[in-house]
Amino acid sequence: MVSHIECSREPDGRWVARVYDLPGLQLYGDSQEDALAAARKVTAMLLSQSNWGDQRIVAFYPDRTPDSARVAEQPLAI
Repeated sequence: MVSHIECSREPDGRWVARVYDLPGLQLYGDSQEDALAAARKVTAMLLSQSNWGDQRIVAFYPDRTPDSARVAEQPLAI
């Protein structure tokens, strides 16, 4: 199966790949090649699953912890 993947560069210098067959899927890489390779790999894995329904994937960071997860790990200052 062929999927449409679009790459663009973020203001912080990272590359993001968006897969149109999987709405909401965004994969980040340090280079365009890294982002495309991650997008192809994850797309192949996810499209092999047959029943996604209307679920959405917001973001996937290969080999990284998302900033939102790091914030959640920090203790609250009281």
